Amino acid sequence: MVEIIPSTGDVPPLVRLVGNVDVREAVELHNVLTQALSQEKGAVIDCTTLESMDTSCMQLLLAAKRSSQFPVNIEIDGESEPAIWIRSAGLAEAVLA
Repeated sequence: MVEIIPSTGDVPPLVRLVGNVDVREAVELHNVLTQALSQEKGAVIDCTTLESMDTSCMQLLLAAKRSSQFPVNIEIDGESEPAIWIRSAGLAEAVLA
């Protein structure tokens, strides 16, 4: 599941990835990331409850992080497979305990 919590004040929008995100959600994830990154505040992408993802999700996260003019912070938690992938790709700014 992919959801967006709009920005408020100085707080950037939050994109939350929950459960399993794969090619079936790729278009939705692309649209949500595009919407979130269109604001000058950047975005926070919360992957702390992401259980699994495929390469389409990883490609979209890489593209969002590398192409945005604004800060993109990707939050992960623990040693789940997605957390390992995200950390290995150098995308994780902070690992939550």
